[in-house]
Order: sequence, then structure tokens, then C-alpha cells
Amino acid sequence: MVEKTLLRRWLERIFLPKFHNSITKIVIYTGLGLFGKSILVWFIELFVAINFNTDITDNDSLWGFGLVVVGLIYNLISEERIFRQELSPTNARPNTDQKILDHDILVFQEFDKLLDEDFVTSFFIKTGGSATCQFDDQARLEDFIGEMAKTKYAFLTEVIENRRSTLVECTQDLARFLMYNFDSLDNSILTYSKMCRPEDNPYANREEYQDLDYNELYRMLQQQLLKMKKAYTDFRFEIKNSLYV
Repeated sequence: MVEKTLLRRWLERIFLPKFHNSITKIVIYTGLGLFGKSILVWFIELFVAINFNTDITDNDSLWGFGLVVVGLIYNLISEERIFRQELSPTNARPNTDQKILDHDILVFQEFDKLLDEDFVTSFFIKTGGSATCQFDDQARLEDFIGEMAKTKYAFLTEVIENRRSTLVECTQDLARFLMYNFDSLDNSILTYSKMCRPEDNPYANREEYQDLDYNELYRMLQQQLLKMKKAYTDFRFEIKNSLYV
């Protein structure tokens, strides 16, 4: 099948004509010129006579035919080499890799709108330091989790996609902790929620929080934040390492 494709391509380039290089063109045109006894023959005869002290006047057809054959053979060999290179997997792979790279860069640009580095850094500082969480920040985390369920945010590079999945899982765990342990305590004036003391927490009887005092809950909060921070750092490192952004 490959040989048939190569033969068809070669014949098209020879007879349409489409020569891929000047060497083939010169050699074949010279050979055809010798067949027709054109002015070119005179120059070749003169050149050979001066440089090689040889008379080729009576051998025009032979020289012309030889040049045509040499030109066609040279063209066939060159086309075969180029054609094989184009079919080579090592030659096609960079093009495929570039498409994957372009796709993942576009995905990351959309991803970064949902959870950019400035927001994450600010969130860790505010929430971890005071055990409070702005309503807008909590809503942004929940929106991020919801958006991550869409396939348009999936990366084609496997290692990046694995990092993204880990980050989403850690964000889900943190959001769940905030939902169960943070509350505005029915104060409509506040724009943030804060971590409840066990005696004020309606979810304190949940198995994972049962019998915990405030300090233990605070340590759990720090652990959740550290897990998410590490997941985000690993994700951004892989983005930089693989996508160069």
C-alpha cells in the first residue's frame, strides 16, 4: 500500500510536472535538451571537449538518455526518502504532542479563571489564620468543584490530569469540612462564617467530629488546608513543567 502511494506520488511529480528540487530539474532538462540537439548540446560538447579533450558529438542520444535516467533515478530516491520520513512515527509525534500541548494550555487558562494562584494563597492565609471563611470564598470553592465535573476541564496529559483529580478531591474534602464546621451563627450582618465550637455546632454529633474539642477541630482544619495546598502546589508545578506556563 505504501509502495503504491509512493509510486503514484512520484509519477504525479514527474509528469504534472512537480519537481521537488532543482537538481532533478536541471539533469532531466539537460537530457531532454540533448535529445533535441538544442543549443544546450553545443555548450556541453564544448565543455567536455575543453576539459576532457573528448568528442561526444556522435553520442548525443546516449548522453541525453543517460542524463534523463540519472535524473529520474535521483528523483525517485529523493522522493522515497522524504516519503518515508513523513510516514515515520517519530516524525509525526511532535505534531501530535504539539496539539496536546495546545489543548492543555487552553484548558489551564479556563481552569485558572476558577482557581488562580492569588486566590488560593489568600484563602489559605485568611482561613487558616483566623478559622474564618468569607462567604464569597466558600461559594467560589463550591463553584470550582461543580465546574470540575465537566469534561472540558480534563487534561490530555496524564500526569497533569492526575494532579488535577487529586486537587479536586482535596478541595471537596475541605469544602465538606467548612460546610459542617463553619457557621455564621445566624448573624445576617456578617460576610463570613467561622468555625463553631462543638457546643454550638449542629453537626457535632457526626462520627468524624464526635468528642472533638475546638483545638482538635482547628488542627483538622489546618490538615485539610495543608492537603489542598500541597495538591495545588503539585498541580501548578506539573503545569509549569509540562506546559511551560
